[in-house]
Amino acid sequence: MTFLFFYLIAAVAVGSALLVIFQRNQVYSAFSLILSLMSLCGLYFLLYAQFIAVIQIVIYAGAVMVLFIFVIMLLNVQEENRRGYRFIPRGAIVGAISFVTLIMVSWLLSRSQFLGRGFQSRSQPLTPDFGSAERIGELLFTNYLFPFEVTSILLLIAIVGAILLARRRGA
Repeated sequence: MTFLFFYLIAAVAVGSALLVIFQRNQVYSAFSLILSLMSLCGLYFLLYAQFIAVIQIVIYAGAVMVLFIFVIMLLNVQEENRRGYRFIPRGAIVGAISFVTLIMVSWLLSRSQFLGRGFQSRSQPLTPDFGSAERIGELLFTNYLFPFEVTSILLLIAIVGAILLARRRGA
């Protein structure tokens, strides 16, 4: 039964990702991206990573996509549509990128030690708290404390730099 859900959600993810590429209207493309991110959330739920799935919805499908849609709406989309499009062989470009990606994925799968195993067989059974907020917080503040702190310092430096750049341009 989980295979059926996996294939259904994966088909929605791939279909909506293709719609992101082939849509002419930017707003429809952004909505297709939201659908793709939501289907990725479903895949996280199938992997028993509930916390990552909820974060996927809140941060990417929520905050980031709302920002994208606001930017698209603030731009003058109608004027851009009136100008017309130059001929770009999108099908050839997408086909070439898809072919290269397929070759890379098949090469990685052929070298993988997990190729013959199914979804149910794992080297160790999952614990009941796998993917929970408590377990992720425990790992984040014990085993991965140093990378967490370095990331927070880098984000602080980026925020201060953005404020300084905005002040220089505004003054």
